Parts: sequence; C-alpha cells; structure tokens
Amino acid sequence: MGQPMNRQLQHTGLISESVNEVFASEDETLSENVTISDQNNPLFVFDILSEIFSYLDNFTVYLRCVLVCKTWRYCAWHLLDEFNFRYDDLDLLFYGKEGERIAKQFNPSLGRSEAVRLNNTQMLEYMLNLIVRNARYLKKFNVVGAQQNEDIKKMINDERIALLMRSCSENLEMLDLSSCDNLKEVSYSQILNKCRKTLKSLKLRCSLSIRDTFAKDYISTLESLEYLNLSKCCYIGLYSLIPISTNCTKLRVLDVSGCTSFYGFSFLRNCTVLEELHVQTTYFSSDDFQYIPNSLKILDVQNCEQVRRLNHVANLEHLEEINLSYNNIQLEGEWKNHVMKWKILKAISVPVGCELLDQTPYLKHLEIGFLEASASITMLSVLKRSHSFTEEDSTAKLSTNLKHLLITDSHLTHSFVEELKYYCPSIVLKTRRCNI
Repeated sequence: MGQPMNRQLQHTGLISESVNEVFASEDETLSENVTISDQNNPLFVFDILSEIFSYLDNFTVYLRCVLVCKTWRYCAWHLLDEFNFRYDDLDLLFYGKEGERIAKQFNPSLGRSEAVRLNNTQMLEYMLNLIVRNARYLKKFNVVGAQQNEDIKKMINDERIALLMRSCSENLEMLDLSSCDNLKEVSYSQILNKCRKTLKSLKLRCSLSIRDTFAKDYISTLESLEYLNLSKCCYIGLYSLIPISTNCTKLRVLDVSGCTSFYGFSFLRNCTVLEELHVQTTYFSSDDFQYIPNSLKILDVQNCEQVRRLNHVANLEHLEEINLSYNNIQLEGEWKNHVMKWKILKAISVPVGCELLDQTPYLKHLEIGFLEASASITMLSVLKRSHSFTEEDSTAKLSTNLKHLLITDSHLTHSFVEELKYYCPSIVLKTRRCNI
C-alpha cells in the first residue's frame, strides 16, 4: 500500500503543462456525471483527498475515484507522480470494466475538437509511460481500439514494450496487441520469452508483422496458452499451426479466421481439449470436420465456400453453438437420422436453414435470413412438425425450447408473425431489415 502524505496539496507546480492544458479544455467534455454542485461543493477538500489517494496502490481503484467528480479528478492528476500503482489490468486505460464512462474521458477519438483530441492524447501517453515503468504486478495488457484509432496505435511501439518488459514480472497472463502495426517481431519475442510459462491468452488479430517462422519459434513454446487469436494474420500457415497444436496442450480457443495462406486443418486433431474454433472465411472444407476434437462446444464456419456437407458434424457430441451462415450447404440422406444437441444456430443465407430445425429439438437461439414469404411459412410448419405439434388440437400451444428467433433480410407475412405469436408465445421474435 502507499504511504500517507501528511501535507496539504498545493494547487500549482505539481503537474505538467500538458496536464494543465487538458483540464483547461476538459470543461467542454465533462462526463454526464459531473454537475455544477460537484464543482461548487466538492466531496472533501484537497488536503483530505490527498490523504485518501495516498493509500491507493491499485490503478483500477484509482481510476474509479477519478470518475467521482471534477474535483476528485483534478486532485488525482495532481498526485499522479506520487505513487507506484499496481497496474493489474491495463485495458482499463482505454475502455475496460467501466465501459464508455472511461472511454469518454481517456479515448482521444471522442474529443470535440482537434485541440481537445491532442490534449487528451498527451494525457493518455503520459499515463501509458507511467504504466510501462511500473508494471511489476501487471497481469493483463490489452490494447483496445488500435485498429480504429491511429493515436493509440502509434503509442504502442518497440520502445514502450522494451520498458514494459524491464519493469514487469513474469505474471503476465493476458496479452492483446491487435492491429499494433508499429511493433516489430523483436518486441513480441521479448514478451513471449519472459512470459512463456504464465501467458494464457494471446490476441494478435490483424498483426501484419507476425510471420509463420516467428509463430513456430515463440508461440508454440507457450506452455499455459489457452486462448489464441491469429485472425487476419495473413502470413500464418501450417508451418506454425502444426507445432502450436502439438505443443500448446491446454489450448481451448483458437481463432484463425481470415487466414487464407493454407489448406487443410488436420492439425486440429492434436488440440485434444479445444472448446471453441473460429475458421470463418478460410479454406476450411466439409472433410475438415472429421479432424475437430469431440470436446468442441462452439464452432464458426461462416462464409467457408468449401463447406457443403455436415455429415462429420454429427460426431461432435458436445457441440452447443454453430455458425453456418453464408454457406451453400446441402443435407444428404443419412443426416436426417441424427439429432443434434445444438442450443444456438446461426444459418443466415443457408438454403437448408429451415430443414435443420428437424434435427435440432434443443435449440434455444436461432438466427436465419434471406427467406422468401413461402419459406417463412415453411419454417413455421417445420417448427410444428419438429416439436410434435398436432393440428387436431386447435387450442394447443407449441411446446418448444426455442426462446429467441432473429430473422434478417427476409419477406415476412403478417399471418406468419401472428401464427408465431399464437402458437409460440414463449419465442421472442426480432427482425432486421425485413419487409412485413
């Protein structure tokens, strides 16, 4: 814990010129929670606040104090240089658990003018420099929004990563450097070398500097890795994915969506505890389903042109959620003999979307789209048939596990909507871009 400071906080000379500029312009962008009464009647005077803040050593708690009112925030920035915080979760700097409230104050893209944006960027960079120098307890380093925000992207560079690696211990468990294009492989290698035994989650989405050789030499050596996201890393291929699947024996989530530099997914048979797989917009084919381990619970094969049959999917006994959208799937004869335990099905723009309902009696959430008026009526009849509804009892209600139904880009009739409400009162119907 920090040591109490038995002194009264002075109002000048304790913060940098850039910080003062931020407060000078911040009146234009105060949070909705800041009112006139906050400014005129502050909660505690400055000397009491300085004593309170002196006991804080966790940056998460510190940020929440900053959000109380303008006076608290002003005092907190005065004291920023006084502490060595415990920076547990760096993603709180950008968005984090406090959501948009923190984003409004620290995200440079939300400034109302260029001057405000520049001042907020300076504050953000000032805080980031403090964090990378005091990262002894850091466990989670998540850079959120780098793809949409050039200011954030420029701040995450090789020099700051080097400072971070010198100050942090080997406790880092979660790392997200998605879209940080200014980093070279040497920075990634420093991190992975130091945190080889502890890193559990690694997200490098859209990282153009990640090459196949690097992934083989470094990512495949992460002993505790459970989550790996290499989506849209265009230089990743089988040369690295095979040793990763062999050596990272704890891997539970794998995302290689958008990676189109390789064919064949036989390496998946090595991921014996895999629970979630994302391969959308890749060369994943119908034959590759046979390599998926039986432990899988969530599967996303959206927009995979070579997925046309689902025969091997029936072997995935623990599969609960599947996304088959935008695939030209055809159901073969033996498929109709299987009953799937899926709870969530996304089948937008799938010709046999309605027919899949016959084999999914446990379904709770369904997303379907691009239906003609006749197809929507067919879907209702399939629902009736798949759940043993009898037309003889005209007052009976459909007994179904389905709770949420989302229909997009379709032509729906009023009779379909009314019948669905009558026969399936427990289903919540939502539509998107539909003509009724």
